[in-house]
Amino acid sequence: MASEAPPGGISAEDWAATPAAVHALVLTLLERLARVEERLNQTSRNSSKPSSSDPPTLTRPVRSPSGRKTGGQPGHPGHGRELKPVEEVDRIVDAKPAACGQCGSLLLGEDP
Repeated sequence: MASEAPPGGISAEDWAATPAAVHALVLTLLERLARVEERLNQTSRNSSKPSSSDPPTLTRPVRSPSGRKTGGQPGHPGHGRELKPVEEVDRIVDAKPAACGQCGSLLLGEDP
C-alpha cells in the first residue's frame, strides 16, 4: 500500500504516514466521487437520457429587432370564442366595475 502514488493534493510524506485503512477509505471515496461527477455531467447529448432531463439553459437565442412591439399586432384577427346568438341566451348581465382599476375612485356605472 505504501508504494501507491498519493492522490492529488497529498504529499508523498503525508501519504506514507497515513494508515492503510485510511488509504483504502480515501481511494474508495475518490472513486465514488468520480462516479457521481460523471453521472452529474450527463446530458441528452452524451447519454441516453431524454432532453427533458437536461438542466435549463440560461442563454436565449439572439434575434435582430424587427421594430414591432411584442404581442398581437394591429390588424391581426383574434382567436376568440364565437358569441352565442341573443336568441340562445337565457339572461344578459351587465358587468360594470365598482371602482376605477387605475386610481380606485368610485364608479357609478356610466363613467368613461
